[in-house]
Amino acid sequence: EKQIKQLYGLFMDSQSYLKNLENQLSITPQVKFYDRKSDVERLVQIIMRAGDMDALFNPAAAKAIMPGYYRTVPVKMKKDGIKFRGLLINCLEAKIYKKLYNSPDHQIKILPPHMRFSAGFIITKNAIYLIAYDNFQFSGIEIHNSFLAETHRAVFSELWSKC
Repeated sequence: EKQIKQLYGLFMDSQSYLKNLENQLSITPQVKFYDRKSDVERLVQIIMRAGDMDALFNPAAAKAIMPGYYRTVPVKMKKDGIKFRGLLINCLEAKIYKKLYNSPDHQIKILPPHMRFSAGFIITKNAIYLIAYDNFQFSGIEIHNSFLAETHRAVFSELWSKC
């Protein structure tokens, strides 16, 4: 019985590692949906633990809808040593955000004025996170699949090089 408890404890401690390994080796994505503000806030917390990331987002919408995260996320990323590349919708908030947070580890570029959208995405090593927001409605999708993440990162890098 003691050995079973020890093995169970080892398994529970290893679940995160094993899930990450499965995501790296499996072509079938694991997908979760989030549809309330509190769910999307929880998704932001998950993303912050994912490590280095690339993102495309609208800072004006992010500030209006989730003001608590607008300023705290980049500060936490810097504190935690998370490397970040962000492509931002061209707006006043993007210029302010870039002025406040642009650094070698938190690189910011502003998209051309004709590029407009009301959703954003974040790409990490093994996952893609999609967040849509409009009129204080939220929707988030978490997709764990290293193959899809690699593809989206390649597309992001191409867009990054053009800006």
